[in-house]
Amino acid sequence: MANTKGLFLLARIFVSGIFLCGFYGKLTLYQWNIDAANGFGMPFVEQTMPLAMVVELIGAILLILNRYTWAVCIVLAGFVMYITPFFHFNAAEFMGGFYAQLVQVFKNLSIIGGLLMIYLADDRRPAFLRKFEF
Repeated sequence: MANTKGLFLLARIFVSGIFLCGFYGKLTLYQWNIDAANGFGMPFVEQTMPLAMVVELIGAILLILNRYTWAVCIVLAGFVMYITPFFHFNAAEFMGGFYAQLVQVFKNLSIIGGLLMIYLADDRRPAFLRKFEF
């Protein structure tokens, strides 16, 4: 079997990129992001925005460094699943229409799919989680 460590690293970097960009956007346009999330009906935005920033930054760094990868993938996939309905189901009428939002939903599902693949490739996840393979 070929050595796949380089490709595994590349996959982790690619998936981490979206979270690093998300962190940077929240850092540089903090109040705009608060207002946007409030406008989409997300609850407790002022309290949870710093947590979202920590999850994105630390999660991306840990993913790139291949540390706690299985846990990071679970947290980041849950994060994406939570925010998707708020930002892409409520915004269709004023942010590019239905098709544009549908593409964004499938982009997020693709990110979750990539995270699940990285999760499955991490042989360091606990034994009790290995029984959840399909």
